[in-house]
Amino acid sequence: MTMTMSQEKKTSPCEREPDVLGAVNDAAEFQLPAEAQARIGRKLREAYEEVLAEPLPDRFSSLLDELARTEPRKAKAEPQG
Repeated sequence: MTMTMSQEKKTSPCEREPDVLGAVNDAAEFQLPAEAQARIGRKLREAYEEVLAEPLPDRFSSLLDELARTEPRKAKAEPQG
């Protein structure tokens, strides 16, 4: 027996089958409690704090220097309009 949409049992997003990409379609219905969101935020900040403290690799630094040298020229060359 096939059920229509109105006859289907309502389930929470966590109980639903994921779509082809692995995401639950009604993710907007699912929200973590504020305490869980805050804890995740703290853990992410802790994890990335070490990365942010690492020195910038020389290659990135030289690319940024090159960009800084070329940007002023581009700004002058662009027509005001």
